[in-house]
Amino acid sequence: MSEEADKTDGVKADSAERLMRSRYSAFVLVKPEYIVKTSLPVQQKLLDIQAIESWAKETDWAGLEIVAHTPKLGKRHAQVKFKAYFKTNEDLQAHHELSAFVKVTDRINNNERWYFLDPTIAMTISQKQPCICGSGGRFKRCCGQFI
Repeated sequence: MSEEADKTDGVKADSAERLMRSRYSAFVLVKPEYIVKTSLPVQQKLLDIQAIESWAKETDWAGLEIVAHTPKLGKRHAQVKFKAYFKTNEDLQAHHELSAFVKVTDRINNNERWYFLDPTIAMTISQKQPCICGSGGRFKRCCGQFI
């Protein structure tokens, strides 16, 4: 298996919405490694894989509803508004979120891949630094708008 295929179990989502759906499935199937591998690479090492696994196991998932998909925000970003339903005792509840995604181009292999931008990760980065997605632009004008 190639290194690129190994990053996301050989699956390459062709849109932010498809990546969102596959990430939800990974939570349902308790595959925390996939959740980590589909997060922006610079954020991956900052994620707590045991906490992700614990949360996925403890949650009684009940469905996913894509409320809205904005496939193009600028050159490389997209957003997915969704509701992930879960059960607590006898009640059905929803986690409602607007998630941001970025399409990263691997310049060596000329390969594009969507990644989730995790806004919960504390990162020390100034608005004028190069963007965390590797686009070459400034963070402020690229991913900084969505985190």
